[in-house]
Amino acid sequence: MESAILAPASLIIAVIAYYATKITQGDYLAYDHADPSGKTTYIDWADALSKAAVWCLVACILGSLLGLAGNLARRHGIRGLPFRVLVPLVAIVDTSMRLRFDAPLQGAIPTTTWNVIRFAAVAVIVILAGHTVITTRSAERTHR
Repeated sequence: MESAILAPASLIIAVIAYYATKITQGDYLAYDHADPSGKTTYIDWADALSKAAVWCLVACILGSLLGLAGNLARRHGIRGLPFRVLVPLVAIVDTSMRLRFDAPLQGAIPTTTWNVIRFAAVAVIVILAGHTVITTRSAERTHR
């Protein structure tokens, strides 16, 4: 199953790109305490690489599971439906948590964006479930 290989590989590449971007943006700069002026900085490679390594490990584990779920989502009918609605369900949970905890700090635009994403995810679940029911019934009628 190539999905179990390609999914973690893609996530690992994304993790590396993310941390490379964070390093170039200066997020892992540390001050050289040997310099009395406090103006000398260096990249804290140990911090950046340790976090990247942890997330690469998570990418290997979750990537394999999500790749398998993506492969199972290709099944026709009710058997594939739970895997097809996995991403919209995660979007609903994520945006609900963000609306609960982050929205008061972020303002109106992110709050509106998260609400739109949550609404769209619910709509996608309804459409996927409806499509599955219609195609399953249609297939049952043609086999009778």
